[in-house]
Amino acid sequence: MSLIKSEGVAPADIQTSEVSISPMFSQPAPGQQTAPTITGYNVSNNVTVMVRDIPRLGGVLDKAAAAGANSIYGVGFGHNDPSALLDKARPLAVADARRKADIYATAAGARIGRLMVLTEEPGRQPPVPFARAYAAMAPAPTPIEAGEDKLTVIVTTRFELTQ
Repeated sequence: MSLIKSEGVAPADIQTSEVSISPMFSQPAPGQQTAPTITGYNVSNNVTVMVRDIPRLGGVLDKAAAAGANSIYGVGFGHNDPSALLDKARPLAVADARRKADIYATAAGARIGRLMVLTEEPGRQPPVPFARAYAAMAPAPTPIEAGEDKLTVIVTTRFELTQ
């Protein structure tokens, strides 16, 4: 944790996401009638860290591994504040719904009239695939590429049909 903080990650961007403690038991020898006993505990402490400077992420991961992190479970990407981008997409989504409604109405020998219902589905992000990676020392920082992110607005419309 101190290493992550020393890399400039704000405390608000560090969150414990899971703590797990489970006993480890002795295994009796074949034919032995003794009950298993607890020989120790397996402890896992998972932390979710938000690194806002993507070019530095690979180096932070490598330093965390060198400092004792022994597994890394995934990397996800997103926008800090997608509101402005989504607000640009919303009118486009409504225009696309109107265009499709017009196609269907024309095919049915009708015309679309006034908009009767307009709803937006709650935002969903596509799942980010990732592979589980076990920490290992690398000669160069682990390469991390953000690629493109996709924000989606889904609207449901209902138009009045006229002849």
